[in-house]
Amino acid sequence: SIRMAWFKVNYPEAFYAAWFSSKVDNFDPESIWRGIPEIERRMDEIEKLGNTATAKQKEHLTVYEVIYEMLSRGYEFTEPVLGTAKACRFSVVDGKVMLPFNAISGIGDTAAESLVSAYKEQDFSTIDDVRSRTRLSATNIDDLKRHGLFKGLPDSAQISIFDL
Repeated sequence: SIRMAWFKVNYPEAFYAAWFSSKVDNFDPESIWRGIPEIERRMDEIEKLGNTATAKQKEHLTVYEVIYEMLSRGYEFTEPVLGTAKACRFSVVDGKVMLPFNAISGIGDTAAESLVSAYKEQDFSTIDDVRSRTRLSATNIDDLKRHGLFKGLPDSAQISIFDL
C-alpha cells in the first residue's frame, strides 16, 4: 500500500496507466470523453442498485471511481495513436494517459496485437490495407474510426473518376 501511494503521489500518470492496464476489461472509453459529470452519473447508477448490483457492476464502479479521481486531479486521457499506443497496456504520452487499442469496446487482445505488429512492419496506406494485414473485423475498424484512429487514411488505393 505504501509503495502504491508513493507512486500515486510521485508518478501519478504512470500509476494510473498501470492501474487501468490491470482493469482494462472494465474500462469504459465512451464515458471518459464526456467528462466528470458522465462519470458521476455512471457511479450514481451503480450505487443506487445497492446490494443488487452484480459483481461486474461493482468492478465498473471501482474503475469509475479511479477515473473520477484522475480527472479531478487534472490528469487526462488521450485516444490511441498508431505507432504510439500499446496493444493491451495504457501508457503515458506527453503527460496524458493513452488508451491501448484493446480498451476500445469490441477490440480484443488478439486484434489489438495484430494491429500493432502489422503497423510495426509497415505503415498502413489504406483502410483496405488495415483489413488485409490485421485480424480486425469491419466492426472493429468502424469502432477505431470513431476514435479517430484512421483519420486521413483513404478507404482504398483505387482512384475514382469523380476525384479527377
